Amino acid sequence: MAMVSAVQEAQKDNLRNFSDYMMTVLEDDWQKEKRDFLHSLSRISSLARTNVTDSSIGANRSGPILSLFSSPHISSGPSNMELLAIVDKKAATYVQVVRKLNDARKRSLEYKSATAFKNAYDHNPGLDSSSGNSVTMNKIWHLIQGMKK
Repeated sequence: MAMVSAVQEAQKDNLRNFSDYMMTVLEDDWQKEKRDFLHSLSRISSLARTNVTDSSIGANRSGPILSLFSSPHISSGPSNMELLAIVDKKAATYVQVVRKLNDARKRSLEYKSATAFKNAYDHNPGLDSSSGNSVTMNKIWHLIQGMKK
């Protein structure tokens, strides 16, 4: 009987250690995902500020070309330029949806934002250039849209 009890106790310890390890791994992954997300947000916001600044001084340039070369945080190189082009394309995909959402909020109208974001994403093929992530934006928008029902 003591032997069975010892085995059960060892199993509980192993399970507890495994759970602790998995929680640590999940927390580390979450911190990395959060850091990457916030980093991409800061890049997008710096691009938006750069575009606003350049347009306010009368520059005739617009769109992704301007932001590719005007961001102070990006060093030169084709990989950074390609990355910024993708970020600009992703941000531009949702601009019209955000404008409509803000307009609906001003007028106190109902607006199905999750559906609108999902449709905007669906109508822009090639945006899902995720770097090996198992969860695509299409899956995320579908999940959010399902939650809103």
